[in-house]
Amino acid sequence: MERWSNLGDIARERLREALKERVAEGVRDRLADAVRDRVRDVIRQRLAHEIRTALLEGQNGSGRFDFERVGDALGDRFGDLIHDRVCDAIRERAGSALRERLRAAAREALAEGPVGLQLGRDEAESIASRIRERLGDSVREAVAQASSGSESSSGIVLH
Repeated sequence: MERWSNLGDIARERLREALKERVAEGVRDRLADAVRDRVRDVIRQRLAHEIRTALLEGQNGSGRFDFERVGDALGDRFGDLIHDRVCDAIRERAGSALRERLRAAAREALAEGPVGLQLGRDEAESIASRIRERLGDSVREAVAQASSGSESSSGIVLH
């Protein structure tokens, strides 16, 4: 029984390390591209219109121009637009990157490690598949909650 416990501890630690390395890298790469694209799209699509609107709003009846009002208006409009686009990018790209990297990390940690040697590659792959399925639901939920700004009720923690 102790042998299985030790094997479980080894598998858990290998999976934790593989997830830290692979998942963080994959999500960072995908999100950087997605955020850059989304911000560029917002600016390209809305900048001219929002500047015109803010300039019109910045004029006051006394013939003076209120630069602070224009700055505030632009900041508010673009802040909301960019926030929405970044949240969309997180929902779309982070989830797929996490699932993809989770698959590779679980395979690497279990099937290609001591668990695979001890149990056999097919059995280790089966265990890795079950872990991916269980974590996959948590990953989807965590990404959806993180991108909407709400607190996660179920953290993804490997103990």
